[in-house]
Amino acid sequence: MKQITISAGHTRVSRGAVGLIDEWEEACRVRDEVARLTGAKVVVDNVTTTANANLTYLVRGHNATLRDVDVSIHFNASNGTTPQPIGVEVLYYSEAALAGRISAAIAEASGLRNRGAKDRKPLYFLRHTQRPAVLIEVCFVNSHEDVRLYRKHFAAICQAIAHTLQPKPALTTKATRLYHTHCQQLIEAGIASGAFLPVWRNRTISYSQFCELAVLAYFQPRER
Repeated sequence: MKQITISAGHTRVSRGAVGLIDEWEEACRVRDEVARLTGAKVVVDNVTTTANANLTYLVRGHNATLRDVDVSIHFNASNGTTPQPIGVEVLYYSEAALAGRISAAIAEASGLRNRGAKDRKPLYFLRHTQRPAVLIEVCFVNSHEDVRLYRKHFAAICQAIAHTLQPKPALTTKATRLYHTHCQQLIEAGIASGAFLPVWRNRTISYSQFCELAVLAYFQPRER
């Protein structure tokens, strides 16, 4: 499992891009949700008051942690408010493949235009962190369509980032067979007893969620 350290760009005082949404505020929301999903370490700057001091503080915080990858969350901006979509992009120093996967995953999850991976070696965060690093520009704060899609698909965007950074391990062929067999047994037993009817009717759990629970149940230690 990868060890991740994550931070949000800017501070309460130096807030970054401000448009239809506030960059610092939204970056903190994404940072916290991705950290919750991945177990990432979080670097928070409640101290500095300038952009340069913030960059130095965040980089020092990242470099003080044990991790495999550094992630910085940002939101983008261009001149003037526009109804047109602009999209998501992920900046990198050397991690072009990872940046491309994250950008594509966010675009697929949200409908945001995929602007892809961008080489940005001069950026302070990417240049001075001592592990592979990416800087995610989730969307443009001045685009009505970007902001609409971001708000609508916030959870899916965070999950896309988390799953790309921390992919679930693939099951072996044997484990996959056992998994499907166990799921089928649980489903048949539930149908026979009538226990699943309210679950499906009320949509309190999805099929994929049920399967995940079934896997957990299968691999729990059994009494002998």
